[in-house]
Amino acid sequence: MKEEIYNYLKDVKMPESIKEPTMKYCTKCEKVWENVYRPGYNSSLEYYPGLPSYGLKKESCKGCEVSE
Repeated sequence: MKEEIYNYLKDVKMPESIKEPTMKYCTKCEKVWENVYRPGYNSSLEYYPGLPSYGLKKESCKGCEVSE
């Protein structure tokens, strides 16, 4: 059985490594945000106000940068 599992798994591609998170934490408005790109549309900002910011890069969001 171990050999059968090995033969099955050796042909299965492993997932690509996890990319760095695109979400950031804005220290001015205190929200987690990311710039989302959708094919065929302009990019847009998405805010996640209740999301924990642990481990996220701290950077002002585009909305707060414009209001300065």
